[in-house]
Amino acid sequence: MTGIGAKGHETANHFAALKKAEREGYEAPGTHTAAVAELWQRDPQRAERIGLPKLERGDDGSAPAPGAAPVVSSNETAITPAAAALPEVQS
Repeated sequence: MTGIGAKGHETANHFAALKKAEREGYEAPGTHTAAVAELWQRDPQRAERIGLPKLERGDDGSAPAPGAAPVVSSNETAITPAAAALPEVQS
C-alpha cells in the first residue's frame, strides 16, 4: 500500500486522526499508542521528523502494552484513556 497512513507514508495528521478516532470510540483503546510505538521501533527517524512523542519502554525493553497509559518523555503531554473520556468544555 502507498496511501497516506500506509507503512512508510505515515503523517502527523494520520496519528492525530487515529487519536481522535480512539477518543470517539471508533478505534480500540491503545490503538494510537501501539501505532506510535510501532513506528518508533520500525523507523525512528520518521517518527522524530513528524514529531511523535517518544514512548518509554518497559524494564524488559518491551514496548508499552496496548491500552496502557502512555509514558511520554520530556515535557510533552499525553492523553490517557481516562482523560480522553472526559467531555470537552465549551467556552
